[in-house]
Amino acid sequence: AKVIDGELRKKGKLRISRRESIVGRGTIVNLQQNKQNVDKVQDEGEFGTVIESEFQPSPGDMLECIETSTE
Repeated sequence: AKVIDGELRKKGKLRISRRESIVGRGTIVNLQQNKQNVDKVQDEGEFGTVIESEFQPSPGDMLECIETSTE
């Protein structure tokens, strides 16, 4: 997988989109970059991930990180 814009963080919430439709939601359990466990992956970084979700992502799905703020 590859980050297109922004960053993904370990334990971050995400939504899974397929063909512009949201098909599931989940949490990032683990991130790896260059076969090393990392806490975040930034712009243009390739990565592997373990996701906790009721829906299994498929190749070509888009993972969108959801960040909420109480400010």
